[in-house]
Amino acid sequence: MIKSAKLPYALDPSGKIVSVQDVPNGLACNCTCPGCGARLIAKQGSEQVWHFSHYRAENCQAGYESALHLAVKALLEADPQIALPTCFVVRHETEGSRTRGSKDSTWSGVFEYVTGESEQVWARDLASVHHRGIAELPGKMVRFDRVEVERAHGSIRPDLVGIVGERRINLEVAVTHFIDNEKLAKIRDLAVPTLEIVLPPSIDPDWEALRKILHSPDGKFWRFNPLAEQRAEADYQARQAARVERRQRDAERRRRDEERRQREAERMRAQQQEEMRARQQAAEVRKQKAVLREEALQEAIYGLLAEVVLRRERDSFYVRWNQSTVNLSSDPPTSSGTLGVWKIGQAFSGRQYKGGFWEFPPGESVFFQIVGAVKAEGALVERFSLPEGMDARASAQAIGFLLAPSHTGSNIGPHPARRSAVAPYCVIYRYGDQFATIALDNMSLTLRVVPPHPNDELQNRITEVFKRFRGQYNDRNRQLEFPPVEASFFAVASALRPATANHICRLFHPGNVKTGDVLRRLGFDVP
Repeated sequence: MIKSAKLPYALDPSGKIVSVQDVPNGLACNCTCPGCGARLIAKQGSEQVWHFSHYRAENCQAGYESALHLAVKALLEADPQIALPTCFVVRHETEGSRTRGSKDSTWSGVFEYVTGESEQVWARDLASVHHRGIAELPGKMVRFDRVEVERAHGSIRPDLVGIVGERRINLEVAVTHFIDNEKLAKIRDLAVPTLEIVLPPSIDPDWEALRKILHSPDGKFWRFNPLAEQRAEADYQARQAARVERRQRDAERRRRDEERRQREAERMRAQQQEEMRARQQAAEVRKQKAVLREEALQEAIYGLLAEVVLRRERDSFYVRWNQSTVNLSSDPPTSSGTLGVWKIGQAFSGRQYKGGFWEFPPGESVFFQIVGAVKAEGALVERFSLPEGMDARASAQAIGFLLAPSHTGSNIGPHPARRSAVAPYCVIYRYGDQFATIALDNMSLTLRVVPPHPNDELQNRITEVFKRFRGQYNDRNRQLEFPPVEASFFAVASALRPATANHICRLFHPGNVKTGDVLRRLGFDVP
């Protein structure tokens, strides 16, 4: 409680609020108390801070705060602007769950008005984890159209009311009496923004000191701001909706994961059953083989009739035709080679033995079908030996090489290139100053670019073709090589086809094939 004897401001005879520094000393000041109207004396000594004191020591309780209210009103009437502080509101999930318990924060239901930068940083971090809603209205200077003093509004009588247009801001000047919960409830019922200005009990009676307080955001605290609470509520609802959506997504993901685990478990059970059947079949085959593996029958039953060796990068594939079986294996047993052999063995219903060795029924047709299947996996023929009596041409055609009559010419393309005695198909495309030659001859399908460094667009297309059709790069001849079959020629040539047929420099094809049919197979729109 402030003693009634020391007042920084008083009323002069005209009713104007004045500072102790603005009047003569002693009773000559001719001033009265703003609270009780009693006569005051101005004490301007050298030992104490200058102040007004009651001439008669009346027990006046309201004089000090009334004087400050009138002083604030006088300053606002002379210069009707005030610095509003930042309004930072946290919308909690339940009442009482404060952020960090700032001594200046105000709690209203689920809303907390947080002050202090450290508490605001903490509130932001907490909102991101616990789904609280936050709103922040930045501080600013506001100029009032007019200021009213202690004018009743509903069930309360605010110290000051700043009015801007149709908007009102209640200003409560607090020295020793602050807004309590009962008054705060009445303020919220009226839905009027309320700002509390806290003045120190020993304020300097200088007008400039009081003006600095009004023009600084320090010492002011929002006790109620409906706009900030609306934004905090909207942020809270948005966070809640996001949390519900995230929970639903998590539940759906867990459900899908559980279904995937169940499918994987069923697949594993089926695979184990299949492996068990395969082991049982293999055991039965081994028993049967043990009876047949007699020394006297080895040459008659397992004599080698034909063999083809194919190679794909690091993998070598062996297809052998014996009197009793056709078998397929890879060496060395790499993962890619073993997988390729397994796929072919499954496709032709073979029997698998230890070490990735597969057996099939004997016969010329089965033998060449297995060779063709290995070539279809991107392997190239490295060497072969076929049954006696089959000529070289028939041997090459039997294992999948294309041999057919074709046009022959001198150098292929506008730049010197390799001459080919027999080139069933050859096409040369022009891309600006560069030429791409795709040629299929007796034993190879090649792609060469002249000059050897294509532009970026052509390089990207060549790289895609290289990966897609499992090409190999021949460093010595500086060309790409692919499986030498007619289908591969048209696939590679179609992938590199330019926009118009006018960019074809040369086209060679067998004499019994029409040029229009070749162009259509290359993808050009030919009548």
